[in-house]
Amino acid sequence: MNGKQRPAWYSPEPALAHAGGLDDTPAGRRHYLDYLGWLNADEAGQKERAFERMAKDWAVGEREFKADLLEAHQELGILIQKGEDGPREISMAYWSTRLKTY
Repeated sequence: MNGKQRPAWYSPEPALAHAGGLDDTPAGRRHYLDYLGWLNADEAGQKERAFERMAKDWAVGEREFKADLLEAHQELGILIQKGEDGPREISMAYWSTRLKTY
């Protein structure tokens, strides 16, 4: 979450905005952690409200991140059609390689 230590591709703004328009500041990020704790509480109404708002797009993140997700899904589909390992194994191998590049 620390702005100086995060990868260049990671942008917390969409998640912070979803949690109530929080700023990408130490205080905003602390409030975000409080928000995650609130979501973790086993209260169906809280989760339903939060996840309804969150489900407005197919992915949360920057354009580059969404492009990487789309590419990954396309590659996974090709490998599955070829009869390669199961989807989980393919996905884990793909993302472990991709994340090492960041």
